[in-house]
Amino acid sequence: MASSRGLDTTSENPATSAMNHALALPEIVQPILGALYYEGLEIDVYQAKIWLEEASEVSQLWKDCATRFLWKKIDSTSLAAIAENERQACAKYVEDLEIGPWEEEEHHELFKDLQFNSLERVEFRHRFNGAELIYPIKQYMQPRLETFVCSSLYLDDKLVDHLQASCPALRAISITEPGTAITRDGFYRFVIACKSLEDITLGHTTDHLVGDELILHLGGRENLKALRHVPLRVSVLTEILTQHSRPFPLLREIGASASSQAIALLAPMVSQAHTVDLSTGDTDDALSPLAVLQEARTLSLEFYAGGSFTRDQLLTLGRLTKLEELSIGGIGIVPGLADSAESPFDDEAFSQLVLGLPNLRSFAFNVSCELSCAKSLTCLLENCPKLEELDMTWTRFNLEHLKSSSGNGERPVYPKIKTFRLYAFDLDLGEGEDTEEKEEEDDHCSKASYRAAEMFDDYKGR
Repeated sequence: MASSRGLDTTSENPATSAMNHALALPEIVQPILGALYYEGLEIDVYQAKIWLEEASEVSQLWKDCATRFLWKKIDSTSLAAIAENERQACAKYVEDLEIGPWEEEEHHELFKDLQFNSLERVEFRHRFNGAELIYPIKQYMQPRLETFVCSSLYLDDKLVDHLQASCPALRAISITEPGTAITRDGFYRFVIACKSLEDITLGHTTDHLVGDELILHLGGRENLKALRHVPLRVSVLTEILTQHSRPFPLLREIGASASSQAIALLAPMVSQAHTVDLSTGDTDDALSPLAVLQEARTLSLEFYAGGSFTRDQLLTLGRLTKLEELSIGGIGIVPGLADSAESPFDDEAFSQLVLGLPNLRSFAFNVSCELSCAKSLTCLLENCPKLEELDMTWTRFNLEHLKSSSGNGERPVYPKIKTFRLYAFDLDLGEGEDTEEKEEEDDHCSKASYRAAEMFDDYKGR
């Protein structure tokens, strides 16, 4: 066997000769470089590429094997920079391709004759320019394609028909701003025909694609695992219950906008879901029905019309003991608590809420209420030791408790905390106060927040 550049396979030392011989075999080198690549990715993609480029200097074989990994995941700018006569040699290894904004028209034209035989994922991040141009993108629709993500990529019925016919392995699709050329009927036919499709995300300006017929089909689709950003109405959810004995049988992730009545119908259907992201626009009870989500690891609930809820409704979330991420808040208007003198949402209620959430890693509690800073943060420390991200931007904190605790050496500690957002104040100036007083309040708030943040750094050995 001829020697590879950089490796001596003719050494008289049997051990050295055997090792060099092994390192000249593709079936040995490929796994080695694969391990190197994925270990580098744990740092970042650039580190992975640096290591592979260094490894490619060992021999021609190592260079050939390293190329497979170097081009597994790239962006269109990197591919366009390759000389035209070498571009196909790289394109055949691409498994994950991102088409960035600003140069998409030029890049699609450059790539239109390339064969992306290994492509498994393609993402189009186009810019919105108001013109619904259909670009030449059929070259990306290969039999191995599993994931199709597009933003401001204008689609029509013929194009999605071609996507379905060319990509039998298509598993996930994400569409944002697809334009008006693609019709509701065309998209419905596409989803029906894509038997392997199990992950659907519909982003901004896709409401015209979602009809009752589509939702009814998805409610009974046996392989559907994720459905995001869809509007759900009471009437269609009621019909799903009528037509399907086990709605959404494999669904693990759901994201929807719905009324509180629709949420009450939906929650039992998706009780097995691990990720639930809901937004609602009414003020009725949207929290209590969520008690059935016992398998949920991530729960987000946004109120885009303000609204309020009671202490007991909020405490319902404390029953979801497997939660790792919890976010509750508003879009534009922060929801509040309909407190009563008999059952206010106070430090005791807050403690009761977090007592049932020992696995929390991320907690966004953007609800308009008033708590004592030291007590609530200490409670989080004691009950949520895994917490890494905390956002209580809209919670009104009483700083007297913070001041009284700051000198006694008993300060709460979060050794794992990475992100901390807190708005704390104890001044209530009301409307009509002059700017100087408001600036004084803002300065006081920032100092108070800084003091609260210091509490995370002190006494880490406790």
